[in-house]
Amino acid sequence: MHLSRFLAFKQFVKGATYAQLIVSIAALISSCDAPNRFNNSDVIQVYEARDQRNVELLTEYLQNPKEPIRIEAARAFASMPDSFYTATLVKQIFEEESTEVQQELAFSIGQTAGILATMPLIKDFDKLKSDAVKADVFIALAKCGHELFVLQQFTAKQIDEEHLAEAAFYLARSGKLKNAAFYPILIEMISNDGVPAFYAAFAMLRSGLDLKGKAAELDALISDLDNTDARFALLQTLGKTDSTALLALQKRYDQFAVEENYLDRIAIIRATAKFNTKAANALLQKSLNDNNHHVRDQASLILLDRTDQFELSYLLKQFNSENFALVKYRFATALLKRPDFTSKDSLSSLIKKQYVAEPDEYKQGYMLTALSGDFKNLEFLEEITFSTPSILLREFAYAALLNYRRSPDFAMYAHLWNANYAMPLAEHFSKVIQNAIETHDVSMVALSAEILRDTTLPQKYSAKMPVYFANIQFMQNALSKLIMPRDIEAFGELLKTVKMYEGKPVTGQIKPDFNNPVDWSYVERIPKNQRIEFVTSAGNIEAELWVDDAPATVAWFMKLIEKDFYKLKRLHRVVPGFVIQDGCPRGDGYGSTMETIRSEFSRRCFDAGVLGMASAGPDTESCQWFITHNATPHLNGRYTAFGKVIQGMEVVHKLKIGDVIQEIKILP
Repeated sequence: MHLSRFLAFKQFVKGATYAQLIVSIAALISSCDAPNRFNNSDVIQVYEARDQRNVELLTEYLQNPKEPIRIEAARAFASMPDSFYTATLVKQIFEEESTEVQQELAFSIGQTAGILATMPLIKDFDKLKSDAVKADVFIALAKCGHELFVLQQFTAKQIDEEHLAEAAFYLARSGKLKNAAFYPILIEMISNDGVPAFYAAFAMLRSGLDLKGKAAELDALISDLDNTDARFALLQTLGKTDSTALLALQKRYDQFAVEENYLDRIAIIRATAKFNTKAANALLQKSLNDNNHHVRDQASLILLDRTDQFELSYLLKQFNSENFALVKYRFATALLKRPDFTSKDSLSSLIKKQYVAEPDEYKQGYMLTALSGDFKNLEFLEEITFSTPSILLREFAYAALLNYRRSPDFAMYAHLWNANYAMPLAEHFSKVIQNAIETHDVSMVALSAEILRDTTLPQKYSAKMPVYFANIQFMQNALSKLIMPRDIEAFGELLKTVKMYEGKPVTGQIKPDFNNPVDWSYVERIPKNQRIEFVTSAGNIEAELWVDDAPATVAWFMKLIEKDFYKLKRLHRVVPGFVIQDGCPRGDGYGSTMETIRSEFSRRCFDAGVLGMASAGPDTESCQWFITHNATPHLNGRYTAFGKVIQGMEVVHKLKIGDVIQEIKILP
């Protein structure tokens, strides 16, 4: 029994009778090892149909006389977000008598985002008898993008404020919240604080509303907000106003200078990135000296887009004093990009020496990225790309190499190159990209496929074909060499590129075949709130797993833990104010396993500390997981949420790229 549960229990029993005491002990003990809901054969049979994506059988289950089976069947469609099913679910919602089944149908309809097939819901909305069902249908219609209907409901007052605000957010997430009439409504909701303020603030952030001239009004709301997630969204929204917001952002940065408010400072820096003025750069410079490494990380990214705005002496001083390698070598990149920096050769030589001496591959990778700031390092990066045995360094070097091809200075690079080589630089890069694809390495293939579709490339061949190839057989060969489902991300990227060169559209979502059936006998033995512990280089994190919501994910995750799959894995991705991510067997984010699991989308929201499964699209989840730094509602219903941190969030906030997950333990 947890100590916290025991202390709470002691408080309770002070006034309890002996009989109450016995009952309470039994309840408390059972809650520590409560069974999950998969000891029910009816539930399992529906979930098995869901796992196999057996739509015909699930549709039959919607007509089953047993209400629990209909509930599970309606819920199952939420994990198959395809507008093809919208009409069937809409028809069923009016034929169904159970309120709970109707609610699950409504959630699944929202998941499909099928705007055309939802018109009957709008037409007969008032015929729905339950207020709870109306609220859920209303949210579904917002997810499907019905702006006018959502706006009308704000006036009709049939829906409670929390659901109104939630609908506004999902409408904004779908890119359809643009009507100026929403602005005063959202402002009022934010001023009321609480849950409505949370959704309203994120709706404002993601909306298409014209917010010029609104900086003072939005800033005034921040002072009274207790909801820290709403504040995080609203601070970023100031970046969508105009440069008058800079004074407020400066004031807020100083106000939120303490460590526990580092997320607010990240939000402020993101907002500041929208403005390229002296005031904005002064605030950026302040943030580059922040005590929190995440804040410096975010600020240094912005720095790379405006290196000419800072004194060379300042950049050099920061490079020499910065102790976070990722940020340190971004300062090096900034220096090497400056045409007035006269010590480029010396700095490049220093970095190359540090590269050879450095035992940490992630730090070596940051050095390779930095070297791409100077065109003279092209051949060095090209040599590393095609000679290193390291998967991680190969990815870093190739990504750095491609920075030259994307650079707005490419014309200047081409002039320098063409003075010494017969083959034009653009043609040379075509050869480099072809060679990269022919390695059949997944990161090389994926990065190549992406740049070949990049219509923003300088000196591109044509609008439809940025890089010219007379023959794309090498791409088709590479497709045949990729191993599915392990390489599905690279396969999907390259397939889109091949289709583009062939002049054919890519239709539908690329999904792996059913390859990893759920072990239901294993699932049944998992306690309702199974606890695990992440042992990391920065401390330990304890989390609970949500087997009731994501049985296949939790079972697979636990089996990988039992096989020591996650032992000594390093965090390959940390996005400040968003997530930490781990579980890649390659270490570069392109790794997977030969088994995949199905997406398990539920009503669980991505609040701070929620565990999610990374994916390359629905039903492609495998082994990579993430933990959210803060609320990220745009992930709701789009990624599998399968647990939450219950102790150690301070450790989550400390972790950096390259930090080690020493092991994950399944706790008794």
